[in-house]
Amino acid sequence: MADGETYKPQWNLVEFTLLSIFPIHLSFFHIHKDLSVIIHFIFLSVLCIPPLFLQLKLGGHLQKGIVGMLSTYFPIWKGVGIAALVHLMLICIYQGPVVAEVASYMFISVAQQPYLWGTCDNSWNTNYCSPGVVSSITGLPEMTKRSAYEFYTFEFWQITDGIDHVHGFPHWRFTETVSRMTVPMLPIASASVWLLVLLMVALGGRVFGWILAVVTPIAISCTLVVLGYGLARLDQEPTKEMLRIIFTIPDFKLSHFTSEDIFTKCMSSFVHIQMALPLWFGIAPTMGKMTGFGKIHKNVTWLLMILMYGVFWMLPTLTMAPYLGNLIQKSQAILSDVPLSGYPLIFDTMATAFSYLRIPPAYALLFYLSIFLYHVLFLCVAILTLVDNIMESLIPCLERNSINKTFINVVVTFLVVGVINALGVPHTTNAGPYFNTLMTVSLERLVFLVVVLTFIGLIVVYAKQNFSLAERIMMGVWFALSCLATAGIWVYKFVHGQDELNYKGSVYSETWETISWIVSGVPFVFVLVGAIHAIMVGRGPCCQRFLGTFQESSRQSRLDNGRTYHRAEPSAPPYVYMDGDAFPLDHLPYKSDPDLNPL
Repeated sequence: MADGETYKPQWNLVEFTLLSIFPIHLSFFHIHKDLSVIIHFIFLSVLCIPPLFLQLKLGGHLQKGIVGMLSTYFPIWKGVGIAALVHLMLICIYQGPVVAEVASYMFISVAQQPYLWGTCDNSWNTNYCSPGVVSSITGLPEMTKRSAYEFYTFEFWQITDGIDHVHGFPHWRFTETVSRMTVPMLPIASASVWLLVLLMVALGGRVFGWILAVVTPIAISCTLVVLGYGLARLDQEPTKEMLRIIFTIPDFKLSHFTSEDIFTKCMSSFVHIQMALPLWFGIAPTMGKMTGFGKIHKNVTWLLMILMYGVFWMLPTLTMAPYLGNLIQKSQAILSDVPLSGYPLIFDTMATAFSYLRIPPAYALLFYLSIFLYHVLFLCVAILTLVDNIMESLIPCLERNSINKTFINVVVTFLVVGVINALGVPHTTNAGPYFNTLMTVSLERLVFLVVVLTFIGLIVVYAKQNFSLAERIMMGVWFALSCLATAGIWVYKFVHGQDELNYKGSVYSETWETISWIVSGVPFVFVLVGAIHAIMVGRGPCCQRFLGTFQESSRQSRLDNGRTYHRAEPSAPPYVYMDGDAFPLDHLPYKSDPDLNPL
């Protein structure tokens, strides 16, 4: 990179703060209440601060992504960085079609009145359809299903009997215009989502930062408008009752909960916060790099992200509370009669609330639009992370051959987005929910290995920096303890948790169980590949090459925050290297040699 180019940050602190809202995209898929709220804040403050602090600070200080920093300071471990990025890419593969689902519901919500999912006289409905909540206390048959559930299952997905029965893509019939279309709409919606992501991030982080200034306020405004309508127009008593359920612990005694309840709530909150925040999959170092290496930037970004998440992570739950409270009371149902987690929460329960309470379609549109925008922000950050790490490895080649980096950035982004979209096509078939479950279970199974390997690499890199000794000791110990606890919880979930592959009672065959394990292990293949590559590019005998992979790269050790350090020339005037110069002596990345210092 040319001198000074990397010194200009891609984002300012305002843009970073706006981007820090993206982790709440998963909060729409779970209603957090009573004990889980407390557990969530405990995990946030104890387990999440150290990894965020280290990765954001190292990314800003070194101006490198996860692969670059490991390649420089711990070469044999760079495969761990690649594995983290592969894990992130696999997450994007199944998240893209989910965003396409949300985008489809945006348009379906305003396609017809009353809501398409709100009646039981359609071709996809069964004889056991009910337009509202199926209450457990009204004496209805157990096989009775909500109309929104039947729409989502039998019309939107046209779901098959199992993952082995892929009969193509859903062909929707809910309106005359849609039924006349000869091409399946869900794959097109998924491709459109990725096209939007491509347009937002193809020109790099700086342009994406400008887009953030528009997208994030729109997303927050949509959520607040839906919340405001629920608080102002719906009955207050059901709303207050729902908020009381969310924010109070029954009887204010932990003895109210069984050990199984506490375990379930702990696991739910833990998995949610671990997968929502950018802790282990390479995003945080790139975000730190994009924000710059200034002293303030390096030391406050983690705080801004924690504060933004702490303030906004309950916003989706608060937004849905008035609608859920009124739906349950007016249906004479109880809380357990409706799904309050997973995709059924927004595609079934909230859809039922919009139709049963006769909410104007504009507010349903805004609700799904807000979910769509938060998810798009996540996909943009993920793609930006993948592309930035790839571009970082290509920079030397591009500079040697004087190739336009912006053009290559667009090409790389297009290729990454194209590959992810192609791999996500099975998730848009009528067996899509089965593939989604397969990927979710597979990618959560071995996260504890990602945590342990990432911890080892980051702690080595952090220890080699010239930060204050007190900071390195304090944050290093905290980071070690938090990683130990995090990995331990993931191991406990892996050993004792119920991660059997099944979707609505349909158990996967042994073949798909094997495929699931293969998907789980794919990222870790690159740990070995990275280690082999680090040994091969070394110099000298094999033993010397191997030992060299545990030391700093001699070529990279002359880099300080992305700039090449020029050796001092003996004939140069002394004042050239004093205050205000581009190469201050107190920031040398290696010990200065007295024989080379200016006279």
